[in-house]
Amino acid sequence: RDPSHTVALTEAQLIGAFEQVGASVEQVMTRDIAVTFDPWVQMTGTDAATTAALRDELERDIAGGPDTGMRPVREQGELRFLQRWCVIHGALQT
Repeated sequence: RDPSHTVALTEAQLIGAFEQVGASVEQVMTRDIAVTFDPWVQMTGTDAATTAALRDELERDIAGGPDTGMRPVREQGELRFLQRWCVIHGALQT
């Protein structure tokens, strides 16, 4: 995986980052984006061993195993998962 992507902040953590620098949060918008697994791992250049491990974890999650947090599903024969995008509009207090 891309070594620059080390963490994904939660909505609460993003809001906290705004507040930490003295910005007010004016609006929070979230959206779930369905991502198809195979094109995603191909686009990110994920090696075969990591791809297999990720696929296995997502399949176990679908089957009721440990929650990956990625909300995986099988739709039309394809493995997919949901990404939550969060856009925060704020303003710095002057």
